[in-house]
Amino acid sequence: MEYEEVENMNEKIAADLYVAASQYCTFIEHGADFDKEQILDYMLKILPLLYIKGGLLNSEETDEVLTCEQCVTEEEYESVFLLLKNKLESEDYFDSYDVQLGETQSISLCEHIADIYQDLKDFVLLFSKNTITARLSAAYLCKMRYAGGWGKKILTIMPYLHVMMYKDESNEDMYL
Repeated sequence: MEYEEVENMNEKIAADLYVAASQYCTFIEHGADFDKEQILDYMLKILPLLYIKGGLLNSEETDEVLTCEQCVTEEEYESVFLLLKNKLESEDYFDSYDVQLGETQSISLCEHIADIYQDLKDFVLLFSKNTITARLSAAYLCKMRYAGGWGKKILTIMPYLHVMMYKDESNEDMYL
């Protein structure tokens, strides 16, 4: 594959991630319009897509890395967190085994969803500046945050979301 083809493919992947991340952020920002089941259903559908898109993102550090001037503020983060807490409070905390730490930790589902929102919203804001430097920087920063941040958080909450969504439909006798 020639360099130009690889660059075009990387740009398409970043653009696809931008679309999915924008949809995720918009949904979260309008979370008050949805009930708990709708939120869980949407998360189970969008989070795997975001994880895959983030994993495909192939970005290299650029000479000039921009940061997002309009990063998600503490107030915006808190607003998203409290909205989620209001909708999912009864199922907010769960235990998850962290392989790196070798121990079980108590995890806040709402905090993880809000953290993913923050990283992706920063990506969306920077990528939408529509300059080559801004897009390259957005892709690079998003990939860096994916590795130890939002990508890992998606993997942590997906099993719990699955159990919450399908707990009434599970049938242990099905596998006997």
